[in-house]
Amino acid sequence: MNVDELDLGRAVPLGFRSARTWRLDTPDGRFFLKEGGALTTFDREVEKAGVDVPRLLGTTRSVRVYEWIDGRDLTADDDVSEWLGTTLARLHAIAPLERAEPEVYGVHDRWEELLAEGSRRGRRWAGPLRAGLPALLATVEWISGVFAASGRYVTTHRDVEPWNVMITPTGPVLIDWDAVGPDSAPLEAAHAAYAFGAPRRVADAYEAAGGVPLRASPDLLVRRIGLRLSRLTERLEMSLGTEPLRAEELESVERRAGEQIESIPSFVAELREQGMRFRR
Repeated sequence: MNVDELDLGRAVPLGFRSARTWRLDTPDGRFFLKEGGALTTFDREVEKAGVDVPRLLGTTRSVRVYEWIDGRDLTADDDVSEWLGTTLARLHAIAPLERAEPEVYGVHDRWEELLAEGSRRGRRWAGPLRAGLPALLATVEWISGVFAASGRYVTTHRDVEPWNVMITPTGPVLIDWDAVGPDSAPLEAAHAAYAFGAPRRVADAYEAAGGVPLRASPDLLVRRIGLRLSRLTERLEMSLGTEPLRAEELESVERRAGEQIESIPSFVAELREQGMRFRR
């Protein structure tokens, strides 16, 4: 079909997190529309590799047009362990990289700057951040070292979570590819295996399909900690004015940021322990 002929004015807005989306009903069928640029080489290679993804029909006016998926959300009763391990192995074989930076791991040098600005503005999280800063900086240094030592960098999905899997009549489909970028294959695989609640089964399937062995280690789940720090950074920046907030929203953001800062040591300890028990 020629996607340029679609009447986008008839599209119905849907909910979104990172990009606007729409449903479009036409005489030729129903389509899913999402803000996005032209197809990339990686997009094409993902489909060729047999990764179960929404079928991309083309782009028009900065909107990507997909076949509509008749499916449902993943539930705790769905065992997708083998599919997930196989999918990750196929995905990680597509675009290997010689090097990468820990873009989504909260590794940056702005923590002291954020503290200074938060203190100047009287943000309620400034006290907890001041008290916890030495431990936080040590955690950031640890995360950076683990990422550097992990190797096996790839271009990948970077948001493989249960809420980004739909169950269809023909099987699971991995959706929401907005976060595609460089990452560590073993760290993403370990993160996903843990997030889906079946570390051993996912790891077995991952290795059987050609993925690297995921061995128990206190460093194995470092990606989850990095994501927590990355989201904390976003919350601190929000409270400092990166986007307009109502008074009640600012209060909520400040409170949650303070709680996250105070919980970092126990969160790190828990995930280091879970990393040691990964395949039990």
